[in-house]
Formats: sequence, C-alpha cells, structure tokens
Amino acid sequence: MQGDDATMDLSFLIRRPELKIIFGMQDFWRQIPFYGRWLCWDKRVKKIADYAIGGPFELAWISKDTGYYKIYRVMHGGPINNDNPNKPRFHPTQKPIRLMAAIIRDFSKESDIILDPFVGSGSTCIAAEREGRKWIGIEIDKEYCQIARRRIKTEKRNPSLFKGKL
Repeated sequence: MQGDDATMDLSFLIRRPELKIIFGMQDFWRQIPFYGRWLCWDKRVKKIADYAIGGPFELAWISKDTGYYKIYRVMHGGPINNDNPNKPRFHPTQKPIRLMAAIIRDFSKESDIILDPFVGSGSTCIAAEREGRKWIGIEIDKEYCQIARRRIKTEKRNPSLFKGKL
C-alpha cells in the first residue's frame, strides 16, 4: 500500500471535466495540464506563529483558467484540532472545517456534489454537509474511514459543534 510519501498519479482526477480543487498540487506540478488558478491557505494568521514547525501555508490548484486567485486565513491548530482545541488532530494533514466550508461556499452551488477522494478525518465531508451539499468521501485507510464516519455522525447529531464562518 502506498503512503502519503509515495509518488501518485493524479491523472484520474485531473482529466475529469468537473471543477477540481486539489491540495498539495505544488508537489505534483508536473501533472497539471495547464496553469489554472491557485488557492492559498495561510495557516498561521499571526506573525509569531511563523516560527512554529511546519509550513506557514498550503497551496491548492483550481482547475479554472479564468477568475481570481484566493487566499484563506484560518489559524491552523498545530498538533491540536483547530475545530476543537481540547482534542488532538485526528489526521496529520487535517484541514479545519471552517476552511473547507469557506472553499465549498466560494466554489460550489447547493446542487453540486463534493467529492473528497482522500477523505482522511472527514473535514471536507462535514463542511459539505454543513453547507447543504451532497458529498462523496473515499478513504483507503480503514482507521481513518472509521474516524471520519464518527466525526460525520457527531456533526449530524450536533451541528452547532462545527459552526463558524470566515
């Protein structure tokens, strides 16, 4: 089984005609068929946080050749869960639900279906649910699949846990 450090062929995603927003594409730039647009997640928000371990921002490629670039400033929780500071993160590359909800609002309509083929801890699915979108989540790791399923069920039982917009 390949891990996150393995080389991936993302052509199965890139060649699809639908709008795509793919995080981590700065590592797969040779696979991008055209320049597109970029989204930047500024994780640090505060200058002092720039000295913390890890990258201060993350890029996502948008499969659009028109429009604007976009930056989102949402504080990353570091080793803690940004959505609940009293709990550790569930996944090493976990995105804050507030971030994913803002992206979904900006780049989709309520009739759209949101696909996350690397669901991890389920942040995108929770955000899609909260924003009234249908969604499909795929995860190869059984442990993360169970974590995502539990988080999504918690959201459905208590949606106020994840409220908050940019």
